[in-house]
Amino acid sequence: LFVFPSTSTEGTALLLPGEDRSASPAGMKSLYLALHERGSANSVAMASPGSGTSGSAASVADRRSCLFLLTASLVGANAGIFTATEAAGAAEAAGASAPRVPSTSNVDFKPRDIEFPSIFLGTWRVSTVLTKIDLPFGPDAVPDMRQVKRAEQEDLNVRRESTMRFVRSGDAIVMDRKYNTASLIADYVPGMSIQAAMDRIQWSTSNVDHMTINIGSTLITSDITRRMQQSPAPDALTTIEFYQQFVDDSTRPKLKASRASTKWRWREVDGTREIIATQTVADFADPADGTSKAPLQAIGSPVVIYNYRIFLTAV
Repeated sequence: LFVFPSTSTEGTALLLPGEDRSASPAGMKSLYLALHERGSANSVAMASPGSGTSGSAASVADRRSCLFLLTASLVGANAGIFTATEAAGAAEAAGASAPRVPSTSNVDFKPRDIEFPSIFLGTWRVSTVLTKIDLPFGPDAVPDMRQVKRAEQEDLNVRRESTMRFVRSGDAIVMDRKYNTASLIADYVPGMSIQAAMDRIQWSTSNVDHMTINIGSTLITSDITRRMQQSPAPDALTTIEFYQQFVDDSTRPKLKASRASTKWRWREVDGTREIIATQTVADFADPADGTSKAPLQAIGSPVVIYNYRIFLTAV
């Protein structure tokens, strides 16, 4: 049987110093530290907002559930500032034993795209539940508590339905990032179809790390800066993507750094394919934000952590 773990962090044990380590195997923490040593951040592409049509649609930019599997786009302005030595020191200062950085010969750092097994190919019905929101440094460290409160009121413990598609790209099976992002937008904007949402997204298979989304008066420019994937078992895959997101909503432009960590498992029984996943989306403090009240120790650490449970069934 597929059984979700008793706590959401147990299913996504890919944590930074300062997060809950109780269910985090030392090996996974070491992979995280090794990823930081290998990665190098790209710059954020800036753009000016285009003309908008749906004013109410602009709020989609703030909804955290739109980041679920929006690993299509988006961080790392400060997420990658730890070297392995610094991160180990931070972990030790926080009361955790400093993990060793393992051999990385079996880890794929910054592949061109996340590659999935052939069982993922096709279109899937997706059920997502936001199970928990953590504020490691309290609400004062969060740049915009409005989106956290909105998620608590509208999304926490609420099952949301969407569709997701995996396609063939050469010899690899990859996420159809444009379609998947459009599906999420269509779920949140009343009356908007997936095709209409796709028309608002600029993305190319020749540059899978870059995406722009134009919703109403809001323009979102997103870039994946680093990623990692590993297969810990024949029926399991662990993926991490760091991304940076520039949001221009005609008020105060915002730069956001985040990390999406996902653990996938799958099975096929009597011809029926099923996938389960647990995911954390972590937002980081921005040292360039003059309005931030985040303490010094929060820089380079998540200030908001969203935990998801995900279930996919083949269409």
